[in-house]
Amino acid sequence: METYNFKPHVKGDTFKGCRFTVNVNNAPLNLTGCQIRMHLRTNPLHDSKYELSTINGKIVIIDTINGIFEIPEQIIDIPAGNYYYDIEITFPDGKVKTYINGRFEIVQDITY
Repeated sequence: METYNFKPHVKGDTFKGCRFTVNVNNAPLNLTGCQIRMHLRTNPLHDSKYELSTINGKIVIIDTINGIFEIPEQIIDIPAGNYYYDIEITFPDGKVKTYINGRFEIVQDITY
């Protein structure tokens, strides 16, 4: 599993988006028919504060054959704090695998 820590993001501002490429054994992971989910939690065992997925459109698969997906530009307006996340991929056969995890800091805005 790879770790990626996002740069701090100001609460209520538009997140500029980011792109990920998933490789397994130095080869791109085929994402055809896959669903991708990501949750932000203040503690890995606490309730999710924000869900991003291919189902709700907050994650978009860009290139299925080359394992590329992105979190598109969007407003993230959740309470300020340090969040844990992981990115889980569900394959068409029902297999589930987590490839990426890390931290995401939301900074309190002053003008709101």
